[in-house]
Amino acid sequence: MVQNETSSPCTVCRLTLDAPPRVAFAAVGVHGLRTRRDSYVLPDLWAIHLYLRPARFTLPGHDYQLQPGDVSLTPRGRRSVYQWQGTCELLCAHFRVPKHAAGPGRVMPVVASVSDDLGRWRDRMEAIIAARCSPKANAVLWTLLWELHERAVRGDASVDPALERATQWIELHLNKSFRISDLARAVGVSHTYLGRLFRIHHRASIIGYVRTRRAERARHLLEHTTQPAKAIASLVAMPDLQRLNKLLRRAYGHGPRWFR
Repeated sequence: MVQNETSSPCTVCRLTLDAPPRVAFAAVGVHGLRTRRDSYVLPDLWAIHLYLRPARFTLPGHDYQLQPGDVSLTPRGRRSVYQWQGTCELLCAHFRVPKHAAGPGRVMPVVASVSDDLGRWRDRMEAIIAARCSPKANAVLWTLLWELHERAVRGDASVDPALERATQWIELHLNKSFRISDLARAVGVSHTYLGRLFRIHHRASIIGYVRTRRAERARHLLEHTTQPAKAIASLVAMPDLQRLNKLLRRAYGHGPRWFR
């Protein structure tokens, strides 16, 4: 499901990234040869463009002066207006979000600069075009969209980058015992401030969040692998089966045997 920001100016939108997009069209475009202005709507498709020349891009409520290395993301059903400042070369892809996709809409920038990584972005967009609406094209585009989301989060004052760093650090250390002070030191903020971020954005304490993630990982390994429960306990920093049993019963009301 897709949501668009309704506030103005239109600087961000929301897009579900919990399932891969499906590329419907991708090509190299050269505009401004016959007309200095283009306007169109894609009723059912989103569009992503990587600009290699300057242009002016307008969505309702906001104008953008585009430079080489800028990326624009146009939500479906939104009218795009372009004013070309001479010939403009760009790489584009039109895509749809699968109807079965669920999950929260991720904050996405309408326009973002990737000039710091333009070579790789150009390679990836060209790979999407060459893959011709295949699963490979979908996978490459999905990765780029997640990168745009991460750029938006870093630039969104309402989402502290420390929270993202903390959750990433936790994922890499779920198999180890650690203290909240270790996490706070690795992220570079106080444990009090970090705890406040988790309560606001995850509605849980840091300890509660870590416990939930360890239980989720243990459940997955029990359900989908043949590893012994004792080995799985060590993979989620539980010292023995008794502690693993307690972890799972607190989260799901059942011990390890129930998941097999």
